[in-house]
Amino acid sequence: MTIDLEAPIAQFVDATNAEDRERLLDAFAPDGVLDDNGREFAGREAIGRWSDQEHIGTHNRLLVTDVERSGPHVVVGVDVSGQGFNGHGVFRVALDGDKIARLDIT
Repeated sequence: MTIDLEAPIAQFVDATNAEDRERLLDAFAPDGVLDDNGREFAGREAIGRWSDQEHIGTHNRLLVTDVERSGPHVVVGVDVSGQGFNGHGVFRVALDGDKIARLDIT
């Protein structure tokens, strides 16, 4: 099954799976925000630290299972595997042009 994703979301997923930190950060707007279950990381530097400790740093792999578009948001279901969290998660993404403005992980 192929799921079409908006370019910055596909970039986030692909960069995660390739463990490409710079490409992952480039998917975000300079003032982008990532909220991981209530813990907020604002700006690329903070998102990079989060990724180093809890995402690419734990060799996460993402498999997109579904996508739903609702107004300004894209809701993406993912199966996560790696040396950190393993299981199903949901990304609620707000875009700003060709960048991620906000990504909420639940």
